[in-house]
Amino acid sequence: GHLMRQLLSIYMHNPEERYLHFLKTFPDLVQRIPQYYIASYVGVKPESLSRIRKRLDYDFKLEKITSFIINSFCKCSVIQNG
Repeated sequence: GHLMRQLLSIYMHNPEERYLHFLKTFPDLVQRIPQYYIASYVGVKPESLSRIRKRLDYDFKLEKITSFIINSFCKCSVIQNG
């Protein structure tokens, strides 16, 4: 069952994908348990999980900033072309 899926995931998914799956599956646990437990579940060292989390946070912020700039540009274009 669950153990077999976990083992297969180690071979079929990269650490970032496994972490994202953990977040989706157990969103309430992220703030409630130590990061080294999450790292163990994901199959990485705590230092690697920290890098994954920083990269995802950076990517999320970059996506939000890009979206804001694009939306602002589109609104300005509509107003100017009005």
